[in-house]
Amino acid sequence: MANQKIVFEGEHVTESEAMYLISVARLLEQGVEEPVPLAPLAEALSVLPASANQMIHKLSESGLVEYLPYKGVTLTPQGRLIALHILRHRRLWEVFLVNCLQLPPSEAERLACDLEHITPPAVADRLSAFLDHPRLSPQGKPIPTLDGAFFEDLIQPLSGLAIGGRGEVTRIEGDPATRAFLESEDIRPGLEILLLGSGSQGALLVKAGQRRVFLSSEVAENIMVLLQQV
Repeated sequence: MANQKIVFEGEHVTESEAMYLISVARLLEQGVEEPVPLAPLAEALSVLPASANQMIHKLSESGLVEYLPYKGVTLTPQGRLIALHILRHRRLWEVFLVNCLQLPPSEAERLACDLEHITPPAVADRLSAFLDHPRLSPQGKPIPTLDGAFFEDLIQPLSGLAIGGRGEVTRIEGDPATRAFLESEDIRPGLEILLLGSGSQGALLVKAGQRRVFLSSEVAENIMVLLQQV
């Protein structure tokens, strides 16, 4: 299976090559800045740094990444598009397996990782329509759009919402005290938040579920939300 070719936008990549592109995209999603160092990339793939270095050079020659010696790797526009399309397939399958077949999220993620490589884009589009075009995976991860929208275009801190704006919580960051406070207010991934107003010091009044909650600007910065379509 590792040598099976996958075709995206006329570009042929093997499953192994695709996994490197996906892993770079996922590290970016987790907040690692480009260029992504090879050490965390190798760790994410459970390979030796030397193996990661060899594959990155191969992908660089194919024009899918740009390698900066002693700094790390950056996805080219084509490499990023391939990575996001495959992640789109994976996360659509996760939604299907969890919502339609009632599999546990961990098992669904494992199976979806296999299905992502053999799913043609046209099938992924039909799967998305069948699922009513979900925007988040069961793990709270954003599902890239058809045009391969980048993760940074989909998610932002709650503090970045305009008054009257809505967002779906994707993850909670911050220290344990911040996380504990937000948990006590029942603010968690999957919850829809409506920004009602803001104060002079940056404090926010939000509607979280059926409750109204005051949040400091510092706390709001740790709540990452997926913007809701109007």
